Amino acid sequence: MNLISLFVSLQFLLFATSEDIETYKIPNILTYSHMIFGGIYAYQLGYSIKDILVAIIIFVIFGLLGLMGMGDVKMYIALSLLNGTKNVLLVLLVTYCLIFKTDHFTKSISNLKNNKLKSAIKDSSNKYPFALFTYMGYLLFAILSLI
Repeated sequence: MNLISLFVSLQFLLFATSEDIETYKIPNILTYSHMIFGGIYAYQLGYSIKDILVAIIIFVIFGLLGLMGMGDVKMYIALSLLNGTKNVLLVLLVTYCLIFKTDHFTKSISNLKNNKLKSAIKDSSNKYPFALFTYMGYLLFAILSLI
């Protein structure tokens, strides 16, 4: 992780978090602009297309399973382009460790265990700002990687 990706990602997550807390949505203009910047940046750093496609597939699956919203999926794709897929998968792991006890997450997992895939996907009764947990997870990951 380098300082450019760190500062751009922190700024991106700060704006995404403020919008997510207020509206439970992350604006497309924010995610798409960072995807474009991240794509150019990933090209400059020489990230492989395979890694980017793996990230897209993983995050879309998480979105389809109801474990994150589609705005969060776009946010994680932008973060993958800025920081690399492996780093962002670690951020996602830290994020889920932070939110493991929330009702939405445990309810989605329980629906999946009971073969209620449709319920797991469509359950939006327990909304929470996923970007806030991602911001905290990214900060924790960044601090640990800079040590």
